[in-house]
Amino acid sequence: MALQYPFLTRLDGTSPFFLPSAAAALVLLLWLLKRVLYPTYDPREPPALRPKIPFVGHVYSIVREGGPYFERLKSARMPICTVPVLGGKLYVINSPTLISAAVSCPSMSFDPFILVFARNVQAVSKEDMQRLKDPEYMHTAKKPFHPSMSGEPLREVIGAALGKIAGELDGLGYGGEVCEVPDIGNWLKNLISQAVMAALYGDKNPMTLERLDDGDMQGADSASREFDKKTTVLMLGLAPSLLAPKAVAARNRIQAALHDYYLARHDEGPDVSALVKERAAIKREMGARTIDLASSEMDIPWVTLINTVPALIWVFVHVFSQRDYAERAQQEAFETTSLRADSATIDVDQLTKKPFISACVQEALRLYDKFCGYRHIVEDTVLRDADGREYLLKKGSTAQWPHGVPHLDESIWGLDAGVFNPDRFIDTPPEEEKRRRGALMPFGGGCHGASGETDCRICRGASSLGTRKCTESEVQAKTWLGEYAVEV
Repeated sequence: MALQYPFLTRLDGTSPFFLPSAAAALVLLLWLLKRVLYPTYDPREPPALRPKIPFVGHVYSIVREGGPYFERLKSARMPICTVPVLGGKLYVINSPTLISAAVSCPSMSFDPFILVFARNVQAVSKEDMQRLKDPEYMHTAKKPFHPSMSGEPLREVIGAALGKIAGELDGLGYGGEVCEVPDIGNWLKNLISQAVMAALYGDKNPMTLERLDDGDMQGADSASREFDKKTTVLMLGLAPSLLAPKAVAARNRIQAALHDYYLARHDEGPDVSALVKERAAIKREMGARTIDLASSEMDIPWVTLINTVPALIWVFVHVFSQRDYAERAQQEAFETTSLRADSATIDVDQLTKKPFISACVQEALRLYDKFCGYRHIVEDTVLRDADGREYLLKKGSTAQWPHGVPHLDESIWGLDAGVFNPDRFIDTPPEEEKRRRGALMPFGGGCHGASGETDCRICRGASSLGTRKCTESEVQAKTWLGEYAVEV
């Protein structure tokens, strides 16, 4: 028979401890909710930019807009601010001085993002994730990058890419013949992306128009760009198939093409770049399978194309829409070209020293680079701005800087910061150089922007080839790039 304790029961049948317990639980819940919705801040931290919708406001905007959302935050006119995200903190840095300090700060590391990127963006296997967590594996896997993208290996990639471009340009008209290109934007995208991919992957290049066809025959650049649009969303790891279905589909197409390429060992071919060949060889030696190579090596086409293609298109559009610019570019192209009876040779080393074409590439990258830099705060860190003010960044948080903010800052570049003006990079006064220091970072800065040299030199070489060809043949085209419609 069960024991009865009438003194523990009220007349209505409830326990006398019910209301006090419920009140205590409610207070605890409200306290926890406050901690999540409104994290505590040290007064030394950057000022907080709270969302209009508590807890999810910033996350919703990141999912909806991606990287450009952080550029909108510049309207707050803060050199650095704290953005509350899902109970955590994201420090958004706008000041070039603070960005330079963050890039070189030993207590702010990029390495944790390699793991997040691999898991959420590249969707690598669990086995590969375990390998990536091993510092020795990470160190060894990164070894081939710098040697294979400098010196003679870099020269071979650039030469192969420019050779492909030159071959395509030879198919245009001669002797005043008019060549009509109905969509110069797609034509240039396909031209440059196929040339660069063939230079990296060799004759068995998997990144072809046919292999990556999404129904519109847009090829490697389209797949990389569709993937790039939502990398910020993919980094969050929140329902990617629901929030970024096109990016996931593009990733699947790229990885399927790479899987077949590595399965057939085409990466061991004689015309394959040192970067592709050596990275695959080292990873295989450390136990990587074909499926692992297909996912982990997809960063090569993505990183290589995402800046090169739009930079070249914008250089083409801006230069050939202004007669003065076109004449100056053509003159530099002539000065670096040796003509023979049936061929022409461009000295790329000399071309990189020519001021105007180099300035055009720099200006295009300044105006249209949409990358963001990231660092994880390993230890509490203090950054000092140019005015001497210090900001505390707390351990375990993330710092981010959208390149578009310093690239378009009128206090640095002048009132024409949003205008294409390559002359700003020619014969720049020392005081101007000092003011711009740290404000131009088209390839991320630090040791993770090494592919920038390849991008820049291919852009310069392709621009030179284009200017030479356009002295022989008139290209009539109309292109739509974003909100711009330019006749060239």
